[in-house]
Amino acid sequence: MLAPNRLKARLKAGKPTVGCWVFLSGADSIELLAMCDFDAFIIDHEHIGADLRTLVEQLRGARAGDTACLVRVPSHDPVYIKRVLDGGAHGIVVPMVNTVEEAKTAIAAAKYPVSRSLYFYIKNAQVGKVPGIEEYLAEFTSEKAIGDDGYLVDKGLIPLPDDERAAVIQAVSSLESLQLANN
Repeated sequence: MLAPNRLKARLKAGKPTVGCWVFLSGADSIELLAMCDFDAFIIDHEHIGADLRTLVEQLRGARAGDTACLVRVPSHDPVYIKRVLDGGAHGIVVPMVNTVEEAKTAIAAAKYPVSRSLYFYIKNAQVGKVPGIEEYLAEFTSEKAIGDDGYLVDKGLIPLPDDERAAVIQAVSSLESLQLANN
C-alpha cells in the first residue's frame, strides 16, 4: 500500500508546506533528508544530469520518510515524463514552459490516454465461505482506497463523484447487486 501523500493533504487543507530542492544525485543524501520531516522534495533532474535508474534509487531513498517527491524533468519529453511518474514520483515540474501548447503537451504527458472501468464480481454464495472476502470488499471499497485521496488514486484510479461513491460503498457493504451507468 502506498503511503498517503502528505503534501497533497496539507495543500488541500490550506496548510503551509515546507520543501527542499534537491540538486544531489545520490540516493543516500535523499534518504537522510527524508528523516528531516519535509513535506516535499523537488528532485532536480534538469541540472544534475542523473539517469532514470538514479531517480528510482532516489525515490526509494525518500521512502525513509513520508516526503512527497516531485521531479524537475530535463525537458518536455513525454516518454521521460511517463517514466518518471511510473518510477514513483508524486508529480513533475516541467522547465521552460513558454506557450499554452507546451503546457498542454506537458499535461497530456502526465496523463494516461485511456481510462477503463475496474470491475470485480463476487457471488453472494461466496460470502461467509471464502475466508477474508468480507474484509476484501470492505478494504477495496473504503474511502482510504477509492476516495479522493485514496491510495488507489496514486495508481491511476479516477474516483467517482462523492454521491456515486457513497452509493457504491453502501451497496457493497449491504451485498446488493449494483450496475454503474456509463460503463
